[in-house]
Amino acid sequence: MLLDSVHFSLTGEESAVEWTPAFRIALRTCGRLCVAFSGAKFWLVGYAAAYALYAFALIGEVLEVRMSMGDTSTSRIGDG
Repeated sequence: MLLDSVHFSLTGEESAVEWTPAFRIALRTCGRLCVAFSGAKFWLVGYAAAYALYAFALIGEVLEVRMSMGDTSTSRIGDG
């Protein structure tokens, strides 16, 4: 449930993140697999791995926007 709310916050209607639908599905699937395969004893490790996946995806998006060679006046992240 918490992982789904994080996913919705990043990819909702008012989100600045512009991921393709295939990437969203792959990210959500990999996150859920991390939680599912961690087992009951290591559930915290599974959630940490799932959140690390989302962190790496978000870092990639920020770097793509901030380090792009295009026009810097049309930034997607941080625009209100």
